[in-house]
Amino acid sequence: MYGEGLARLLELTAQTGAPGLALIDTFAGDDLLGSLFMLHGLHPLDIETRVMQALDEVRPYLKSHGGNVEFVKVEDGIAHLRLEGSCHGCPGSTITLKLAIEEAIYKAAPDLDGLQVEGVTDPPPRPGIPVTFVPTRRHKDSIRSTQQEAGVSSDTRKMR
Repeated sequence: MYGEGLARLLELTAQTGAPGLALIDTFAGDDLLGSLFMLHGLHPLDIETRVMQALDEVRPYLKSHGGNVEFVKVEDGIAHLRLEGSCHGCPGSTITLKLAIEEAIYKAAPDLDGLQVEGVTDPPPRPGIPVTFVPTRRHKDSIRSTQQEAGVSSDTRKMR
């Protein structure tokens, strides 16, 4: 019922001509309304358009780091992208992708099934120091009291 109501609302708004179409664009750009339209399969913008708009939002950030992202296609629910410039092959490109590009795309097109990005390099492993667990030393008195609690006499300890 809600989906039918939203569809009718969009239909009536579109019938008013250019002002109505501009209003539909405003509706689509609203986070809540856009999500409702998507939920009911009514979003007025196709998935490719929404992905490209999301990329346009993150391009200034990428360019400020000497890189860029190119939209290739959406096929079988997967958006195909290509990192360019300093981002291509850069170990930090994975982090850039996660923080900027993925967030923007999935916000604009949560109905995507995934992303395929050319030019992403896994970051190198972080250097670290191996940690080994070393049990704390027990005080002689605490060893005796533990053995006494377990029923081990001092004579038995001497025989061991």
